[in-house]
Amino acid sequence: MERKSGHKIDAVIFDMDGLMFDTERVAARGWKRAGEQLGFTISENELRQMRGRNVIAGRALFQEWYQGRISYDEARSVRTAYVTEYIEKEGTPVKEGLPELFKFLNSKTH
Repeated sequence: MERKSGHKIDAVIFDMDGLMFDTERVAARGWKRAGEQLGFTISENELRQMRGRNVIAGRALFQEWYQGRISYDEARSVRTAYVTEYIEKEGTPVKEGLPELFKFLNSKTH
């Protein structure tokens, strides 16, 4: 593959989580499962705020939303167990168009 400048592209770098693989959808289901088990409701807006956050930021959001009534660490544990179980049974969901992109990139390197 060549850029308009004529330089050959030798490599393509991907961020896997959420871009190549649809882990966000599975994680959202995991948070909802945690809510069912622990007695809280998490909205789509709250799920958007959780995306890409580290543990410290996640704890802060849970403190803001639930004022200490819900343990972030317990909820995260339920979410993680759900995601692990899902991936073990179903595999990691791939984002739409990824196989076609790989095929295209492969055709440009040979």
